[in-house]
Amino acid sequence: MALLKIYSLVQNRAKVLSEIGNAIKIIGSAALNCETIPTSPAQIETVYVEGVDLIGIDYIIEIIACERPHMQQIADDFIFGLNAVYPGVKFSVYFNLIKAEGMANTLRAKQSEAPLTLEQAVERARG
Repeated sequence: MALLKIYSLVQNRAKVLSEIGNAIKIIGSAALNCETIPTSPAQIETVYVEGVDLIGIDYIIEIIACERPHMQQIADDFIFGLNAVYPGVKFSVYFNLIKAEGMANTLRAKQSEAPLTLEQAVERARG
């Protein structure tokens, strides 16, 4: 499980809520998927936060998640996948790591969805 906080200027809010937020969720799940922590889109939560002064960046994505191996590769794959879907848009990705111990969620219905490869995520995000 991971939480993706999407920061953008208020004029991008409708895009985040209608299409870009979903693409970020799908591609983010593929980038975060690893052997030690399998991750599918059903295990990703997303929120929108209004940015105030984003200089030269359209969307900043804060990944709040447990540490995974090869984190720089995850960040690079995340940007690569998003740029494949939105080539003219500038994204920034960074981690805010949490420990698994001390985290809890209300039980809820789980969706069984297999993790996606980055290529599958890009195709799905393109619609």
